[in-house]
Amino acid sequence: MKYEWRKHEKEVYGMKQTPMVIEVPAQQFIMIDGISNPNHQAFSDQVSALFSLAYAIKMGYKNIQDYTVYPLEGIWRQTQDNEKLDKNLLEYTLMIRQPDFITQDMFFESLERVKRKSLILYTMSLS
Repeated sequence: MKYEWRKHEKEVYGMKQTPMVIEVPAQQFIMIDGISNPNHQAFSDQVSALFSLAYAIKMGYKNIQDYTVYPLEGIWRQTQDNEKLDKNLLEYTLMIRQPDFITQDMFFESLERVKRKSLILYTMSLS
């Protein structure tokens, strides 16, 4: 049976009518850091890479437990103390939560699969 985080984790991911403080349990994420304008191609490439990995993990281990891929989350920081926002200097950490049963070994196996596939696609596009 597929695990639907939208149904089972409403306390953390559900929208609330009024602001409230909630206790978020320890979670594990795949993450990528960067500094760039979110409107630039480099940012889009990083988001794509993160989702490629999230889906590779899901598809590689859905025989253990099928689940819906979690949403993209992010933490943003300004790299300088300027009053004016310069989007080119935005620092970020993008992340996608992973189910508790995903281990570091599973993560690294999936990462290697994505790297091999990306290298093959890149090589094919050059010919």
